[in-house]
Amino acid sequence: MLGESALTRHIVLIIGMLWTCCCFSQAQEWKTIAPGLDYIRIHKPSISTYGRIHAFKVSLDTYKLGLAFAEDYNHDALSATKFASRTDSLIAINGGFFSPDFEPLGLRIEQSQQRNPLKKTSWWGVFYIKGKQANVVSQRQYHSLSLIHI
Repeated sequence: MLGESALTRHIVLIIGMLWTCCCFSQAQEWKTIAPGLDYIRIHKPSISTYGRIHAFKVSLDTYKLGLAFAEDYNHDALSATKFASRTDSLIAINGGFFSPDFEPLGLRIEQSQQRNPLKKTSWWGVFYIKGKQANVVSQRQYHSLSLIHI
């Protein structure tokens, strides 16, 4: 039998899961920006301070994903907009977490070379592409793979 606090946590968890399902199951319309590139803006003020998520579906047969590092452009930090213009990219996103000094906190591998080590944070995952297929694995699963050679 669950205690009162455990029962409350389970109820909150179930309500949260139902809310998430309801929010993201509503009909959304993807817009094609270019062949192989679709975009959707999800507006939910309760999701974040800004209340919107910009999501993209990218065909890896048409486009190449890559990493950009501010240090390669002689800067401590650059905005996604500045990265896009400097790399002539169609899309640029901030895909990580950073320290107050703009040091990346997560794993970065580029061209089979580790540019930043894995930070052991239990709830963080590892995103990678293998065979034109995007994947996300837990850190535990990552350690059983040889991602540097993917």
